[in-house]
Amino acid sequence: MSKIKLLLLTLSVTLLSACGGGSSGCSAGFGGIVGGSGACDKTPTDSAPLAVAGFDQSVLMGTTVTLDGSFSRDPDGKPLTYLWTLRNKPADSAATLSSSTAALPTFVADKAGVYVASLKVNDGNIDSTLAFVTITTAEINAAPVANAGTNQNVKLKSPAEPVTLDGSFSSDANRDPLVYTWKFESVPPGSSATLTSTSAVRPTFTPDKVGSYVASLSVTDGRLISNFSTVTVIASAVNSAPTARISALTPVAMGKTVTLDGSSSFDPDRDPLTYQWVLISQPTGSSEALSSTTTSKPTLNASTAGNYVASLVVNDGTVISDYAFITLTVMAPPVAKAEVTNGTIALTGNIASGTSLTLDGTGSTDPLKAALTYQWTVTAAPSANLAKLGSPTAAKATFAPVVAGDYVITLVVNNGTVDSNTVTLLLKVI
Repeated sequence: MSKIKLLLLTLSVTLLSACGGGSSGCSAGFGGIVGGSGACDKTPTDSAPLAVAGFDQSVLMGTTVTLDGSFSRDPDGKPLTYLWTLRNKPADSAATLSSSTAALPTFVADKAGVYVASLKVNDGNIDSTLAFVTITTAEINAAPVANAGTNQNVKLKSPAEPVTLDGSFSSDANRDPLVYTWKFESVPPGSSATLTSTSAVRPTFTPDKVGSYVASLSVTDGRLISNFSTVTVIASAVNSAPTARISALTPVAMGKTVTLDGSSSFDPDRDPLTYQWVLISQPTGSSEALSSTTTSKPTLNASTAGNYVASLVVNDGTVISDYAFITLTVMAPPVAKAEVTNGTIALTGNIASGTSLTLDGTGSTDPLKAALTYQWTVTAAPSANLAKLGSPTAAKATFAPVVAGDYVITLVVNNGTVDSNTVTLLLKVI
């Protein structure tokens, strides 16, 4: 009985695990002794309980049989009530249950043959579906019952780890010693997995391919051979976490629209990725938002000078990556300032032809005090061959108009990242 309880505990944990974490399916290794209508289906208010009626048994006539439903469970943790029914017994049997509502009722197997009991549990609102257990009673020698253990789900790790099959819950009503025979019924294509022993109670094997490994067990008591019992081991690949990556950004001018690029994020298993961006911080006074938080390449309007910080995580459907971060620096443009002097005094009004002029941009400034470069350009003159400046890329350029007329000169400065506004000088030469 202790071995049966131990296996029921193992099965109960396995069944509960199979219903956890939003899984859409259940698995049970009792070969029909476990019932639970939609036991893994979640509803907003209640979930159906799961009835567990225990292992099939092979006993000698006259044995007091204990049925064990104590490992029935309710997903919502509610207390259960039990309803047992002895549905089938030998024709001349007078067997009755000691209680129809106890977790562990008993009956005396008074005749040789087959006894079938059912169990239904209720959590106060919902009935489970029926779970059945079969007790075979032998008058002389009963065939043993093979039990290959519960189904398993394992990860195909590197280095590979062995899996243990367990036939120790096989039984014989006459308590005869058993001889075990294991074999693989099927393995995944390309697998070379073999059992370490075909006659051990607990043989092992090492999965080497993703897929299902189905093993069967038969036992003999020296006179009769049991039916086959099968167990399935499903090996799945270890899921690797994806990696979030954001392409580097260079400083940009205020007012630019910038694309944040997370398309280089990847998953080692090549699973499709979903994206989740967050704009963590932005300059004081800015209230910008990303164009999308779930695309690989959202855009951002860099409306305010300062730093914008964004984060990205990606998900392969199972595992979420670590965070990746990016800082976008938005530069305020420098301010260009230009004036015309004769070298010492600023000139205004009309200028006499032949005057040597200095175009002075030294009053230009940058908010971050970055070094500036200068570009002077004559954009209009009485004649194209007169549009020549001395040192047009210096802070102070020179110009000597020799022909009367209107001259238009512009200045643009750059702080290494951003151009300034364009300043225009109009010179009237007489």
